[in-house]
Amino acid sequence: MSPKITVLMPTYKGARYLRETIDSVLAQTFRDFELLIINDCSPDNTDEIIASYRDSRIRYVKNKKNLGISGSSNYGFSIAEGKYIARQDHDDISAPSRLEKQFNYLEQHPETGVVGTGFKVFGSKRKTVIYPENDADIKALLLFKMPLAHQTSMMRKEAFLKNNLKYDESYASSNDRKLWIDAMDFMQFHNLQEPLLKYRMYKGMTSVTKRDRVLEEGKRLREILYKKLGLKPTAEQKDIINTYLMQGRAHIKNKEVVIAIEEILREFLKANHKTKIFDEQAFEKVCGEYFFKRCLNYSFYGHRSIKDFYRASPLAAFSDGIKPASSAAFQILNLLFPKA
Repeated sequence: MSPKITVLMPTYKGARYLRETIDSVLAQTFRDFELLIINDCSPDNTDEIIASYRDSRIRYVKNKKNLGISGSSNYGFSIAEGKYIARQDHDDISAPSRLEKQFNYLEQHPETGVVGTGFKVFGSKRKTVIYPENDADIKALLLFKMPLAHQTSMMRKEAFLKNNLKYDESYASSNDRKLWIDAMDFMQFHNLQEPLLKYRMYKGMTSVTKRDRVLEEGKRLREILYKKLGLKPTAEQKDIINTYLMQGRAHIKNKEVVIAIEEILREFLKANHKTKIFDEQAFEKVCGEYFFKRCLNYSFYGHRSIKDFYRASPLAAFSDGIKPASSAAFQILNLLFPKA
């Protein structure tokens, strides 16, 4: 009988933390799964580590040639036996109840194709990350950032196979966000609001060493969503978007940039009103929050003249109605720019 879940874990040069990761999967409270480990030609002692286990739930496959993360993931998807596919990176640690809670959610919500969870970052950095819970809020963020952590995800295999959804191998670092963009029209997304995975940060990890590639792929992903929205940003607008709007630590030193950002966000809203690509209320909240954040970036340079502009913008009204990632940041802005 096929297992209910396939835990899919491609690995390449992952021996350093592999045993700890495998142990966290084998310790799950939910027992009906296979752990499908795909060795993508690792030049380390991965073979030796896997051979030390005697657990029948481990299924070990070695690629004949290096396929990369997307290629290995697609191959794993094609041979997975589970009804659901849970992703597991070779250096992260799953909480014991992770599979059980995600399995139960998907069983109870057949309209949902992907369920993620929060996660705790550990190692060189420490923080807890919780993404938006419901489908509309998750999808509304896709234009701006990754709103559902791939390393925590569990997917309904049938929904992906039926719609011919695969990892795009032309994206070496952002294949996960590309997959969510491809899947958004076919299924609902959900995030459980508790951290059920420990995400390891360390020197040399791909997300740190390949930052430039991630940024370039982010531009390509936005182009896909511009097309969906019927938008054709100018070269100057794209420069503002890439340099300031999408950068969390944007150094905004002149008011013209903030004015341009407001104009761009209002164009986003107008286009979405026509196309209905994203839930309108959810997308308004996201645009309002991003406008607030960039005004805050500008205010850090001591510019108080932004007060009247910020408060006069309709985008400010949207940001007042949401729970931002940092409520303290909103308090700072209200102190700087108190309402009349």
